Amino acid sequence: MGLLLCLLVIVITVSFTLGQTPYQECGSPGVEMVNVNIENCVVNPCVLRRGTNASIAFSFTTKKTFSTLTDEVYGIVDGLPIPFTLPESNACKLGAKCPMEPKIKQSEHFAIFVKEDYPQVPIIAKILLTDNKNEQQGCFEVGLVIK
Repeated sequence: MGLLLCLLVIVITVSFTLGQTPYQECGSPGVEMVNVNIENCVVNPCVLRRGTNASIAFSFTTKKTFSTLTDEVYGIVDGLPIPFTLPESNACKLGAKCPMEPKIKQSEHFAIFVKEDYPQVPIIAKILLTDNKNEQQGCFEVGLVIK
């Protein structure tokens, strides 16, 4: 029993140390998600504080070569997608090494300012990766609560 408890504590500690955020894939024909990390979030829903920046990082591998991918971010409230404007949406400028070759790990990082006037409601953050034909190549979702 003592060994089992010790192993459980180690697993939980490693999970929190790695800082991985639970996510749900939502259609990724061209990429394979490796991990997602929203700062200070290791359980769903992630709590975002108004008046602060939400830092989002994620890693993926591509299944084929892409010259670039474009990030799109939506907040889904009551089933309605509301677009968030990113200061930069080109994956190559957010940390990915372009052109993106298959099976090579890519990482991106960006921040979204959580405005004071955002309502304090639960939302689903949906991040899409689209190619130069505007076709979805990757997608993941994370539950959020704005406070």
